[in-house]
Amino acid sequence: MGVQQEAWGRAYRPPYSYFTPTLLLHYSYLVGRVLTIILPLFVLFVFNSGCAKKEARLLRYAFSTEGTQRYRTTLTMSSSNGAGTQILLEETHRVQEVSPDGNAWVEVRFDTAEVHLSDPQSLAAAFLARSLQGKVLRIKVSASGEVGSVDDSGAQGSPGGIDLAQTFSQVFPPLPATSIRPGDSWIAERTVPVPSPQMDITNHVLAKYILKGFERREGKECAKVHVKTTATLQGAAQAPGGKKLEGKMTGEGEFLFALEEGRLLSLEMRNKTEITSQNEEGNAKKNATDQVVKVEALQ
Repeated sequence: MGVQQEAWGRAYRPPYSYFTPTLLLHYSYLVGRVLTIILPLFVLFVFNSGCAKKEARLLRYAFSTEGTQRYRTTLTMSSSNGAGTQILLEETHRVQEVSPDGNAWVEVRFDTAEVHLSDPQSLAAAFLARSLQGKVLRIKVSASGEVGSVDDSGAQGSPGGIDLAQTFSQVFPPLPATSIRPGDSWIAERTVPVPSPQMDITNHVLAKYILKGFERREGKECAKVHVKTTATLQGAAQAPGGKKLEGKMTGEGEFLFALEEGRLLSLEMRNKTEITSQNEEGNAKKNATDQVVKVEALQ
């Protein structure tokens, strides 16, 4: 029994008997090494989290009466019948005056208006686009991008030209009312007249904007904004008993807003429009069009 007890004593030792001074030193060293690695990472995580929460920025257009800004707008359309149209506009913007509340009157001069088309149905739009060549108009716009009114005295003589100008001069995407951080969103709603020499057409647009983040582009700190739009189109012939149309549009894209300069740097939207037209006899015709709109700052 004495031998068995001695063997049992050697075989079983309480757990705490393994924690010798030497092992305790090893454990202390390992714990210290782990803390040396983890603690800085934890501090860095907390610091970055705090910075992310403070990353909210206020997006505002900065208007100055000094200098000019130039933009190029390209609209490419392709219809379901295989025809296509491309309209290119180059504009020069000059701020004429800025009010204390940040609103500004911006003079827009259309330096270039080029049209390339293979769709005979786009002749009216082509005529209106070309008629803008050399025309001048004034737009009142707020620091948040709300277009208040348009002075078309410089564009007289172009049937429907001012409507086309409003449609193509969307270089002032609406900005949120308050400071935002990545992931925040805002909504804008507007009714845009569509150029047509024979019909009264309106396009009601609902757009949702999401700030994806901040990045540097072309040496400038920019806000990258994702855009998603839905729209309903309604129109009627100016002559009694004429043609009617209705349609819907969906679109998606993004734009870059230069924070320090307070201006649009670039925009690209891809839209799909489906329109159903009905003549006075009640015959209906459907047509689908894909559109790509690109706006880029030239200077």
